[in-house]
Amino acid sequence: AGADFMRTIFVEYEDGDSDGHYTLGLAIGQAMGDVIREIWAADTELHAMEAWTTTQEGRRIFANLVDASNKSFPLYTREVEGMAVGAEVSIRGFLVNNLREEIAQWVDTEQSLKRHGHCTDAYIFDTGKHIAAWGHNDDWTVNWRKAAYFVIATALNEDGSVKFK
Repeated sequence: AGADFMRTIFVEYEDGDSDGHYTLGLAIGQAMGDVIREIWAADTELHAMEAWTTTQEGRRIFANLVDASNKSFPLYTREVEGMAVGAEVSIRGFLVNNLREEIAQWVDTEQSLKRHGHCTDAYIFDTGKHIAAWGHNDDWTVNWRKAAYFVIATALNEDGSVKFK
């Protein structure tokens, strides 16, 4: 199983609207769900972190991390919820994975899955053409290359006009 290199996901969503961001995440989760489930099934570090979040200390810290993330990034939270539903994985598992670097401060998985560096993000927005591009790389030793994908998204204003592509 696994994705062909590279999948492309086309989606339109209403930017600034929580349901719109859920739609964006849902499209990504539906397109990449098979790869997400395959990789996560073998990800023992993720399993250890999920188990830790069920301990007394883990529940408290995880709840605080999720609360802070939700308050700071409510639209991104809706995207994550959509991705989890679309990928047919638990929202809890998706949140643990997304907060992996933060949780790693408390969980010693005693594995070789340590980062070689840090992720890199790049974001470009052309206000004249209303075009945005975002790129991200993960510097994990786990081979996530087959999970790479492009998202071609059209963000819409409330009236349905194009905000940016």
